[in-house]
This record gives sequence, structure tokens and C-alpha cells, in this order.
Amino acid sequence: MINASKVDNQFSQTGYSCVLASYGIVGNYFTGQEIADFFVAYCEHFSLQFPAGAAGEAYDKHFHTYIEEKKFVAIKPFVIFIIVLHNRYLSSAEVNLVLAFIKIRTNR
Repeated sequence: MINASKVDNQFSQTGYSCVLASYGIVGNYFTGQEIADFFVAYCEHFSLQFPAGAAGEAYDKHFHTYIEEKKFVAIKPFVIFIIVLHNRYLSSAEVNLVLAFIKIRTNR
């Protein structure tokens, strides 16, 4: 059962950031880490420059280009986030919880 008090109801998605936004929402639920921090971590991993508060937009532009250029279309996008963010915010047990939650919600 979801504990509604642990859900960040202040976050608002911008652009086409739904993949990492979803991951960040679930990660936030299990860890308390700010959702915006997941975007910052992604940008820092790929050495992307972005103005303060615009990590989501920088992620959006980079991620969709990166997926297309690298031909990762067949890879489940959240696998990339596991690789990028695992050691930054989530323990192995938390990663397993996030993956289980995503699998249940997406039937993948």
C-alpha cells in the first residue's frame, strides 16, 4: 500500500521528461531524495551544462538524442537510469524496489 504522505505532490513535470520524472518520483518515495536531484545527477554524469533549475530541460534534450544516437530504443529506459544513478542515491535494495514497482506498473 502506498503511503500518500511520502508522495511529493509539489513536483511538476516539464517538457518530455516523463521517463526520468517517473523514476525520480519512485526514487523520491523510497529514499526521500528530491526529484530534481535525479535530473541533476543525470546531467552531471554526462557533463551537461545547464542553468540553475533547468536540469530537467537539459536532460530532456540530451536523453532523447542519446537514446536515438546510441540505438538504445530497444532498451528499457529505466535501465539507463539505474546505471547512471545507482551509486549516487540508491542502495541495491532500493534499486530492486524501484525496479519491482516499475515492472508492476508497466507490466514489463
